[in-house]
Amino acid sequence: MNSQPDRKPFTSHLVVLALLGGILASSGARSYPQLPESEQKKLLTADTDSSPEQIRKAVEKSIQLLEKSSAEYLKHRECFSCHHQAMPIVALKFLQGRGATIDQANITAQVNHTRQHLLKNQTQLEQGKGIGGQVDSAGYALWGLISADHSADDLTDVVVSYLIARQPKLSYWKKSGQRPPSEASHFTTTFVALQALSKYARGKNKQTMWNRISSAEKWLKTEKPRDTEDRVFLLRGLRSIQRLKKADSKQKGLEDDANNSKIKELISQQAALLVDQQHEDGGWSQTEKMQSDAYATGTVLMTLIELEHLRPHDPVVLKGIQFLMKTRKPDGSWYVKSRSDPFQEYFETGFPHQTDQFISISATCWAAMALGTQIPLSKKSPAKNHKSKSQVKKS
Repeated sequence: MNSQPDRKPFTSHLVVLALLGGILASSGARSYPQLPESEQKKLLTADTDSSPEQIRKAVEKSIQLLEKSSAEYLKHRECFSCHHQAMPIVALKFLQGRGATIDQANITAQVNHTRQHLLKNQTQLEQGKGIGGQVDSAGYALWGLISADHSADDLTDVVVSYLIARQPKLSYWKKSGQRPPSEASHFTTTFVALQALSKYARGKNKQTMWNRISSAEKWLKTEKPRDTEDRVFLLRGLRSIQRLKKADSKQKGLEDDANNSKIKELISQQAALLVDQQHEDGGWSQTEKMQSDAYATGTVLMTLIELEHLRPHDPVVLKGIQFLMKTRKPDGSWYVKSRSDPFQEYFETGFPHQTDQFISISATCWAAMALGTQIPLSKKSPAKNHKSKSQVKKS
């Protein structure tokens, strides 16, 4: 069994450096000490190959692997998967936004594969029976479509209606299984449902969703997270509700809901607690008794940055980036050991790490996005996409 990691704060010496540099955080993100640019560069190059150019090359290597493996998956399975469709779409589209060139044909194939799976199960969704993986799968599927800029349509209406009607007596959306970390948290399941409603609810669904949103808000404010996955998606869930309420107030011509300021305060408090969980090595772990890994570290960094609690060049973030650069594999992947019991026949997708490949590809998606926050990956326009050598199954 792994010994409990040392969580001694590493930021104290960085505070001294920041004060010597005379630079403190300005308004916006939380006021963690800022380092002079010269010290930032030292932090990204000390004891590891972490220069901006090396980070760029590392991310490009990950992009190639994610594209290869997600395309290979389509040759073996007709069903949708969170780890090989949704997360690669999320990661690749994020990195494209940072300037990376990606295979747009592969994105299109992944979107079509996702939609075909939902279409195949449309009747069951309309009847409230759902699909394999229930809210987890439906929510992740729509997360992928959201990231791919897919517009609302009749099919997304069906999925949203299913999400609103699912488990109506609960104040949250219940996880469908026990496949830690990514499919074993009520917080994660609740977030993917809320995000789907925030993007795709329209017409009748937009009117009927508010009871679920209000219940989920109360639950998120009172339920205590148990591990890093819970903490990350608690924050993401609160942010989804914050955005939903802000958009609703704006549409009605009203001032922002006063309750949103309370949500903002809670987000800040919970984010600070998550920062405090950083290990001495710069990473985060899935649970208190585990060692740092790329999945936990990537999800935390991306969440804290996207919520603007931290800036990409805050010391906390830079130490996390350094951890990711130290633990990456030469093939562009990160290895994370699976904690899930296998329930389907094993098959190869072209992603390394064999029976641990599914959590490892999710970890690689999150880690690559975190690295992508550090640099513009390419001077080329994101609209100019290369054609992958991998064969993409046509839908």
